[in-house]
Amino acid sequence: MKEMINNFPAFPTYNGRFVQFADESDEAGFTITAVSSGTGDVGDDEAGGVLILSGAATTDNSGASVQGNAAKITLSSTERIRFMTKVRLSDVVESDFFAGFYETDTDPVGGLANGIYFTKADGSARIKLVHEKATVATELDTAVDFVANTYVTLSFEAWVEGGVGIVNCYIDGKYIGQLTVADPLASTVIMRESVFFQTGDALGTKTCRVKGLGWLQGTGLP
Repeated sequence: MKEMINNFPAFPTYNGRFVQFADESDEAGFTITAVSSGTGDVGDDEAGGVLILSGAATTDNSGASVQGNAAKITLSSTERIRFMTKVRLSDVVESDFFAGFYETDTDPVGGLANGIYFTKADGSARIKLVHEKATVATELDTAVDFVANTYVTLSFEAWVEGGVGIVNCYIDGKYIGQLTVADPLASTVIMRESVFFQTGDALGTKTCRVKGLGWLQGTGLP
């Protein structure tokens, strides 16, 4: 405690949360939007909880979007932001996936304006990290593919330094690489923690299981 007091000018200040969807009460902080007859519900078949985003068995482009209820996350030179989620896809090719920070948007496949997010396109299992400002995207190819029915932890940390946007990428706790962006998002762009999933065909039920979803923003992050 004495050391904390002595270092008070550098005392960390941050906020955030991490949700494991242990029960339906954990849905309260999120807006879950069905896409083309898809669903998004807390499941009871995994220890610790899970949120299951599911596409309808006979409907293409079906799934669900989940976003934090309040837009509050910004990229700036005074604070760092972190994102983390743990997900499992039943079909890693015939599906679209997004996870990260972006503005209110329940259909990111249709085109996002601003955000920092992981994505996987329909027809590919490859995970990419994207910084997007005014529809101009800068991508990092992680050289990592999703594996069907296998959990993967996706996380990044982002900040602005000397006017340059910096995004460090991690998969399963391993440093993958860094995005540098000459024209980063303005601090006036306010984003939500988000996950989106939809099917890539109409051949059976496909799911994205979200085991955890969290974020931090502030200084002196742990």
